[in-house]
This record gives sequence, structure tokens and C-alpha cells, in this order.
Amino acid sequence: MKKLFFRLGVTMELTEEEFALICTSSDAAHDLLREKVARDEFKLDGETYSPANYTSSDDEFPHEDDIEFYF
Repeated sequence: MKKLFFRLGVTMELTEEEFALICTSSDAAHDLLREKVARDEFKLDGETYSPANYTSSDDEFPHEDDIEFYF
């Protein structure tokens, strides 16, 4: 088994309080994001891709071009 890094484009619905917390980039904001992802409270709907990886390690898949998905 090897790793493949992705950048995921997602949308989340937030309350005013959650938005204010996210804007702080604090540990609590990171926890909130992780909790929402764990509870499947997001929509995969934006630019999503695996950037080209020329210098992969033994546990990563190498690929010369971006792998792109459109939602």
C-alpha cells in the first residue's frame, strides 16, 4: 500500500460562531474541521486534484502530471 496526496475542494455549512472560530486558525478551529469531516458534514464539490509528485518516496505513488477531478 502506498500514499497519494490530494487537495480536496469542499463546501461546509457553518454557523456564525463556527465561522468566527474557523477564522482564528486555532487548535479549536482545526478540531472543528476534523469533527465536521468525521461526521461527513461537508460536500465534495470544488477543485480536487493530486498535484504532480516527481520526488516521491518509497511509500508514495509518483506521477508527472496533476490528477484532476471535476465535481
